[in-house]
Amino acid sequence: MSRGIILRKREVAEGPGLSDTTIWRLERGGKFPPRALTDAGSVGWREDEIEDWVHNRIRAPARPRQPQGARSRAALDLGCRLMETLDD
Repeated sequence: MSRGIILRKREVAEGPGLSDTTIWRLERGGKFPPRALTDAGSVGWREDEIEDWVHNRIRAPARPRQPQGARSRAALDLGCRLMETLDD
């Protein structure tokens, strides 16, 4: 059973290493747990929801990444081929 611990923004950001802006964007897009309003009128996040969110992101399969320069080389190759067809 949840103990109902509310984490403040600093604690939430430190855990997964997210910036305030990233948290806001994810939250706005429905991809991050919603904020909880406390009795004192301050805002936080439920610890159990943040932990679940982090664990689900860890379990998600990683997308294969291209090397940093691979996309720009591919675009350059495509541009060169396109220029060759225009010259014909």
